Amino acid sequence: SAGGVGLLVRLLDVSVREEVRAHCAAAAAELANGNRQIQDAIAALGGIPCLVTLLREATSEKGVEAASAALRSLAAQHPRNQITIAALGGILPLVSRLGLGNATIQAEAAQALTNLVEGNTDNEATVATLLVKLLRGAKTPE
Repeated sequence: SAGGVGLLVRLLDVSVREEVRAHCAAAAAELANGNRQIQDAIAALGGIPCLVTLLREATSEKGVEAASAALRSLAAQHPRNQITIAALGGILPLVSRLGLGNATIQAEAAQALTNLVEGNTDNEATVATLLVKLLRGAKTPE
């Protein structure tokens, strides 16, 4: 329901403990997976900036994994969300996670990037540039 999604997005706010935000991000990932209405609702209620912030600032693997999964679900076959995630700086931390963390985090980040570039040549170019830098061992630009 829209009310449930609203509560979920409110609990993604930076003022909430990371553990709670991670659980809410994981729930958002599941709810938005293949559900255009939920993808739209989370975006409209301001969930994407909260998830990008969680991805960047999480200190736990659970937080990083859940934020990556939620962004994966929100970007899937959703051009507007792809653009929003990129505009908010979500691509760089996802690329950075490909070389860090556990295999689950790496897989979630890779799938989120796959969804972000699907049908989006701007995102494709950004991801390609950052991947080349990562493969060369260069520090990714901030």
